[in-house]
Amino acid sequence: AIMTIIMFGGKRGREVAAPGSDITLICSLSKNLNLNNLVVNWQRGESEVVHSYYHGRDQLERQSVVYKGRTHLFEDQLTVGNASLRLSGVQPSDQGQYTCDVTDEQGSTQEKLQLLVAAPYDEPRISIQATCDGFVVTLSASQGFPQPEVVWKGVMGSTNTTMELDSKGLYELESEVTLRLNSTLTVTAELRLRVLDQSFTKFLTLHPPPGKKGLFFDSMLLSDTLFGVLFTIGYFGLLIIHVKSFCKIGTTIHYTQSSTQYNGRCTPQH
Repeated sequence: AIMTIIMFGGKRGREVAAPGSDITLICSLSKNLNLNNLVVNWQRGESEVVHSYYHGRDQLERQSVVYKGRTHLFEDQLTVGNASLRLSGVQPSDQGQYTCDVTDEQGSTQEKLQLLVAAPYDEPRISIQATCDGFVVTLSASQGFPQPEVVWKGVMGSTNTTMELDSKGLYELESEVTLRLNSTLTVTAELRLRVLDQSFTKFLTLHPPPGKKGLFFDSMLLSDTLFGVLFTIGYFGLLIIHVKSFCKIGTTIHYTQSSTQYNGRCTPQH
């Protein structure tokens, strides 16, 4: 018998699916197949049976219980060489290497691919809240999987990060840092999901207005040019939002006084 083995390396042979989604694991042969003598076997790892087909129909007696009711072949396309597998309701435990074995009177063909269970995070949001002891800066993100890395830079205060799974099996996270602000401070928050090469970097420049119980800061995404948003936080923690101007990366905030309100203007740094 003739055995053909096709192994894909790197990202070419990798499929990515989010928890709860459906995915088609591709197994395509460049030949027509005879259903009468056709055997299709999908397995995960060394021996876990995912789906089997022979004698012209599905044979699922040896199928792993975790795949029951979640797999099917495209039977109407088998004769043209499409032995791809549809997997529904993807679970984190489905991650791993899959092998598609196809045998007919012409010989055997084997394809391997890697299934990665992951989902990119939405762009993180940053919020700030005044407290009796200082300020709490919070980085929030959602709709991602698996857990990312969160790194704060330029902070001396305590940090706390919580992550919870939502009903879809995706993570919602909040990471907080508590600060005491005595002078202008730049804080950087980084979120990294290495399995998908995804990363976000945000920074805040916090300015204590001279002689006032308040705070100005501007928030920008380092990888792009976005507008700066100027915030004033009152003595009792009331958050008032003022969009003062469009600030590009590499600008700073300077202050002018108008009655009881400090206003910011964006000027290039030298």
